[in-house]
Amino acid sequence: MKRIIRMSDQFGTFCASGKQALDFLRETVMPILSEGNEVIFDFQNIRQANSSFANALFANLVVRYGQDIVGKIKIRHCPPYVQTLISAGLEMGIKQSLQRINSEQGEEDRDILRPWSPSSEYDSQIL
Repeated sequence: MKRIIRMSDQFGTFCASGKQALDFLRETVMPILSEGNEVIFDFQNIRQANSSFANALFANLVVRYGQDIVGKIKIRHCPPYVQTLISAGLEMGIKQSLQRINSEQGEEDRDILRPWSPSSEYDSQIL
């Protein structure tokens, strides 16, 4: 099942607070995902956002659920500048996940994982 979240209903026209993004992740997004639903973040009427918001929401989403979460979320009606921030947040989350995995493995296993490189893999989820 797909659940659409209208970001302007939650945050007005400016997504700016990292703390609000974390609360939103815990209280709204995580319960939807735990039910097995796909989340569609609708950014219609959002005029601006900042990196604190995007990193808190999207990096933590990837850190919490792993890289596969990128296939379970969609972004639509997103201004180009905000899309750039979301992409950077997703990339940050992927890098943090890989660092965590690498730190948990022994030295002999570290070269099995290759560093993640930016691609359009997650950009394809942005509508």
